[in-house]
Amino acid sequence: MKTLVISDTHLTHKFDAPKCNFLSSILTDVDRVVLNGDFWDGYISTFDQFINSEWQKLFEILATKETHYLYGNHDKEIYSDERRSQFAKTSGLILELTAGEKVFYFTHGDSITRATDSLFPFLTKIKLVVDAYSIFKEVGVRTMGRYFYLREVFDNARMKKWRKMNLPENTLLFTGHTHLSEANMAEGFYNTGFIEHGHADFITIENDIATLHFQKY
Repeated sequence: MKTLVISDTHLTHKFDAPKCNFLSSILTDVDRVVLNGDFWDGYISTFDQFINSEWQKLFEILATKETHYLYGNHDKEIYSDERRSQFAKTSGLILELTAGEKVFYFTHGDSITRATDSLFPFLTKIKLVVDAYSIFKEVGVRTMGRYFYLREVFDNARMKKWRKMNLPENTLLFTGHTHLSEANMAEGFYNTGFIEHGHADFITIENDIATLHFQKY
């Protein structure tokens, strides 16, 4: 079975055809999908707006896979409702999959290392702040790619430390949240990065081997 792991796509009610085409393309040859948090952005759109948007084209593909949806800080459980079943068979905060002697532990990562928006939630209610950061982020990603998030190296380090202290040796931790992708087999840590503004990081798992991919779209 081939598994695709993506996070931090931050979809909104505004449809992005190139992004949809890219996501559709990487979904075609996989059997299972893990949406590891921040699949959609509740700071920008309501769930009703999102679920009724043109992204339904993507939902139709996800519904044909074994899709597991994990909540992130931008798409908390309270932000959505049972219509999650349109694109996912299960939903929750944590997913564990077993393959031989390995255990794959998936969680978005915001409960391990918190972001500014989690520490100061009132900022997410101020449209001017949200819009300004969205523009700043887009400009940064389009000019610097994944290097825009190098500042998050310290949060990735916190996640690796958490994994060492809280998970068994045979358990690999897969997160998102920081947008800084990483595949560290020695420390059993993987971060899926993000898919936005023409830049895509994602992970595939096949024959118990996790591979980090970098692409443009």
